[in-house]
Amino acid sequence: MTVYDDHVDFYVGFVDSVKSTSAFQVTIDAIFDALGDLDGMHVCDLACGEGFLSRLLAERGATVHGFDASTKLIEVARQRSGRSIQYDVSDAQHLPGVEPAIYDVVLCHMAIMDIPDIDALFATVRRILKPGGRFFLTVLHPCFETPFDAADREPVETDEQGNYAGCRVMRYREEGLWDSGGAGVRGHMGAYHRMLSTYLNSLISAGHRITQLLEPLLPDADNADLDEQWAMQIPRRLTICSSV
Repeated sequence: MTVYDDHVDFYVGFVDSVKSTSAFQVTIDAIFDALGDLDGMHVCDLACGEGFLSRLLAERGATVHGFDASTKLIEVARQRSGRSIQYDVSDAQHLPGVEPAIYDVVLCHMAIMDIPDIDALFATVRRILKPGGRFFLTVLHPCFETPFDAADREPVETDEQGNYAGCRVMRYREEGLWDSGGAGVRGHMGAYHRMLSTYLNSLISAGHRITQLLEPLLPDADNADLDEQWAMQIPRRLTICSSV
């Protein structure tokens, strides 16, 4: 039983509400541009949640295997995906029973903030990737999306007209589990914050070779809402690309 099993309806509703937004889509577009042709590729969607990324990967010709520790989220993923995608309940940190060197690509999208042992996860990814295989890790940008207390001060500052003025970075060096206390995902489930150097050094120690960093921004546009204005100025998400 995971915290996501306790909040499955909230989380699925949240994913449904944000996955079509421009601020979210710009990250997905950048990842698929970097992935290139997936036809015939064997892909692992690690900590797949309700399976939205698995479905996008399958649409592009990949054979997809999704894993998540939440039994209820895997049930939703199976209902939404049909039989074309294989899903299993498993701990992403270890994936017991999964054979070594069987995947061309592994993705862990917006999930590692919920996983306590990244050293174990990175070692597992290296084990299950084929030689030369690629890993795409997407997180809330650790340099800008740092721990905050929603009851005290939200991380975004606005001007007198309610437009985006700046992003407040707080407690960057304070690694570990935190809870915003707000009504969003990090208020319900919490998150593990880590410095950028921790992610990169842990990947390198596990035998990964960093190949690319993606920090997608929205193009400037008139009449943008606050979230869009934020994503025009500051990269909300970071994707670290590596190979083994």
